Amino acid sequence: MANMEIVKQIMAKMLGVSRVQQQFIITVLATIYGMRGKVTFSNLSRYSELNEKTYRRHYEEEFDFMGFNVELIKEVGGDKGQIAALDCSFMPKSGKK
Repeated sequence: MANMEIVKQIMAKMLGVSRVQQQFIITVLATIYGMRGKVTFSNLSRYSELNEKTYRRHYEEEFDFMGFNVELIKEVGGDKGQIAALDCSFMPKSGKK
């Protein structure tokens, strides 16, 4: 899978990330990429070889997601200028009012 190769390359560049944590993050991203439904510890353990308790234990550790995302954008985007946007607005469902 080409997507996971990019993730492996970025994880190798990151400082302060142990080999165990690298493998865990790669497993989490691959599992989320291939599963259906809500992303919960129970569902993650259902769709991967890791136990629910393993997910809980690893999620207690810190990980530099901001640095990971910056490196990912650099790797995928190259020299082109890019903008990432996220719309977090809430639309109430239609109903009584």
